[in-house]
Amino acid sequence: MNQKLNEIAKILPTIGLGTRHIFDITSVYKNIRPYGILHFEKKYLSIVEKSMDELSLSIFSKKYLYKEADPNSREGILSLAKNSEEENFCELWFLNKNNIDLNRSLSWDELHSRTGYYLSYPDCCVGAWEKYQAQNIFYEKYIYETKRGFWQNNRLASIFYPDILMLDYFPCSLDCPHASQLADKIFSVINTELDADLLNNSFKWMKAVYFVNQEYLFASPEWIKKDDRISINQDKIQKVKLQEVAKMIKRSIDKIHLIPFEHYSGVAFLDIMREDEILATFKV
Repeated sequence: MNQKLNEIAKILPTIGLGTRHIFDITSVYKNIRPYGILHFEKKYLSIVEKSMDELSLSIFSKKYLYKEADPNSREGILSLAKNSEEENFCELWFLNKNNIDLNRSLSWDELHSRTGYYLSYPDCCVGAWEKYQAQNIFYEKYIYETKRGFWQNNRLASIFYPDILMLDYFPCSLDCPHASQLADKIFSVINTELDADLLNNSFKWMKAVYFVNQEYLFASPEWIKKDDRISINQDKIQKVKLQEVAKMIKRSIDKIHLIPFEHYSGVAFLDIMREDEILATFKV
């Protein structure tokens, strides 16, 4: 276990970042990616700078921004402050001090003209973001997915558990192999460097069962698969209105739509349970 990483992972939630950002930090610390980026409240800058220094990570670009709510999704929007808007957030780019070959003089404009490239996001995902440039479109795509996805790409988990371990971008699809491969490289390090109690909740929600019915998205982090059936306890199910996920979603589904993932492939029936009693069975 890496004591420094674990200590910083435990500090992050106290400064408004969350344990999930250790995913970004570790990927640069371990040279899986050349560059990393963090967004956080401006008042925490000195603490973040100290943490970066302890991990031999060098800050090479810093910009103060204005954060506001996205009217069409549950995410926030960062932009340059205008008129009376207060610069309340900080954007910080960093790299590993030992990586002397990297360009440390990149301008903020250059970084933002090719953000996905510098952050090593898959080309297909960068292209999808450039095409849509709207978070609600990605959430709608994930919710109505019909191809089996990878749990490593499960951005839907952040709706129920915001601290999931993912890089801060939207995979072009839940079944994108390039996104899952990038995540696996980081997980291969995270799993040996961080305490299990920092990881377990994220894994539980990323591997949860997700389904849609009418105007709701449902999730259950506790489930049992046997043969072609998944059983979930009704008391463990959480739900959120689709329009709270992305306000542009207009569709509703009258039958159960199980969002398909590889880790529970081959499922034909969903059983809603109360203790050992089956309350309802749905063909999925």
